[in-house]
Amino acid sequence: MIQLNGKAFAFASDENSKPEYAIDGDSRTKWEASGYYSWWMYELDTVCKVEQLVIDTADGGEYRYFIEASTDSINWTLITEKEKASVCAKDGDRWNVDCIARFIKVTFRYNSLGQVVSLGRFECFGSESLGFVQSNAAGERFFAFDNIENAGFEFLETVDDLTNMPIKVMSTSTAPAYLKFESIDFGDGANEMQGYFGFPVQDKRLPQKYLSHVEFRIDSMDGPVIGGFEAFRQWMIFGPLACDIKKTEGIHDVYMILKDIDEGQSFYVAWLSFVKAASLPTPTPYVEMEQPEEFNTYIGLLHSHTCLSDGMNTPLFACRYAREVSHLDFIAFTEHSNLLDNPYDSLHSRKLQDLKEYTEKATEPGKFVALFGTETTWYNGFGHMNIYDEETLYLNVCQVKYNDTKTYYETIKRYPHAINQWNHPWSCGFRHLDLFSPYDPELDKVIYTIEMNPEEDPENFGLNYYVKALEEGYHVAPCGSQDNHREDWGTYSSLRTGIVSPALTKEHLFDSIRHRRVYFTCAPKLRIQYRVNGKIMGSCIPSSSEYQFEVVADNHDDRTFVKKIEILGNQGKPVVTKSANSTEERTSLSLRGGKDRYYFAKITLDDGSFAVSSPVWIEY
Repeated sequence: MIQLNGKAFAFASDENSKPEYAIDGDSRTKWEASGYYSWWMYELDTVCKVEQLVIDTADGGEYRYFIEASTDSINWTLITEKEKASVCAKDGDRWNVDCIARFIKVTFRYNSLGQVVSLGRFECFGSESLGFVQSNAAGERFFAFDNIENAGFEFLETVDDLTNMPIKVMSTSTAPAYLKFESIDFGDGANEMQGYFGFPVQDKRLPQKYLSHVEFRIDSMDGPVIGGFEAFRQWMIFGPLACDIKKTEGIHDVYMILKDIDEGQSFYVAWLSFVKAASLPTPTPYVEMEQPEEFNTYIGLLHSHTCLSDGMNTPLFACRYAREVSHLDFIAFTEHSNLLDNPYDSLHSRKLQDLKEYTEKATEPGKFVALFGTETTWYNGFGHMNIYDEETLYLNVCQVKYNDTKTYYETIKRYPHAINQWNHPWSCGFRHLDLFSPYDPELDKVIYTIEMNPEEDPENFGLNYYVKALEEGYHVAPCGSQDNHREDWGTYSSLRTGIVSPALTKEHLFDSIRHRRVYFTCAPKLRIQYRVNGKIMGSCIPSSSEYQFEVVADNHDDRTFVKKIEILGNQGKPVVTKSANSTEERTSLSLRGGKDRYYFAKITLDDGSFAVSSPVWIEY
């Protein structure tokens, strides 16, 4: 067994740090990167038999990491994992392994010292592997440049902006064009194409996201069509995309045909594979909790991010910040599903499992609750949505079938226990969530909240979108989110979400959201409760000749006071208004002969900040 030579690469490196510091033999240097799931990779001079690895993180922190091996840099096999956090041994963690590899990748999941992970020493031992033949097994990824015939494409070496790694692709800017691949093994039944694609023209001012149409045929250029998809630009140049294909068995020649392409765009193909699609989680029935008559009011945030997607710092740090600095009662981390570590398989995402673990660890019932979910991010102008699921459900539009919102909605309707939220309808797309039209009564059962924000409406904080959703017929509650991507959970702005709940636990908060006992506020310390004819906000009540509105507004900030209380009905128009002048207001208002389908309360303070409750809906 000899020490195997190679060169180092990394997903990211902090300033004054380089990947090669882990292999330079100098104990004073080390590779460092900020953020969990940062990885460091070692490329051997040739394919070798690897027998032992030495990992020394060199900073004294308790680490979790996993190590993968590959012969080609696109097909990876887990060879060992440090599942329990512990400090590296004095002479480094020594792993006895047995694999054939040219690439070794170490991915860091956790460091007890914080978000910065490091690698001070890496050593690889084994022997050169003679006579290695690359496998072409069913489901394996294969390079696009391994085509045996093409027209309209050309070979190109560039840099993957998602990983900062050199990448070899087939490129075209004209259509029609095609690539032919010989003897691809579909196994006993592949039903999904997965690939890695690039779209180098990144003009985000363009409203259209459609770029080209791709078709897959087998056996000949005129052979059976097994699938296809509309390729579209992602958040960066390179990214994964997948589409359904007809179940196909055995070995076939495959033709990837680019039918058309937008003028001025180019299309890169890095690798492809044909696999059995992963299954979604089994739907769990929603079991309603016993509903009390007395409630408390809790204030927090339902939409934020950490280093597990495109935010900053770790979930545990964010929880401490939200609790100790911002004094929130609860916070939810909703990482972008397209940035999770397994974009097509929600049952096997380490990041999501870690997020679940961290939020459970940070939760102290009765004092602070951390929740988790995911944010589905469209690039077709539609918008974004959150899914809060107590298990592991997430959907990703990199599976292009979910780029069709009808398919997406039909899927989430199968999960009655999951909570769905319309995010910031004023941004991230010219379609603005299609203004919640047309109304779908089954979708109405699984959409619970909608964000308000002053982005395009500084005076009313996007109240018009909330009203539009109500007018379409949806039973949704308004919430205030900061959508944090920096270390400012709760301090970025005055936006907050209030939840009216019997207790501060994960189960009670989720159950209260399901009952729409949620309100928006841009007055951070304003706690409200609202009832109509004795029924709490979020309720549905029978129509009546008279409605009694009860509003409790308690502002825990003596610098401002409640100035006005309004009850708004259809189209967000006031039906009852009362002036006030106190930090704590408890009032009853009445209305005779009201014919509106819903009534909600708006409580305004003297500085112009306000809260908006969820409605009580009237059943006629």
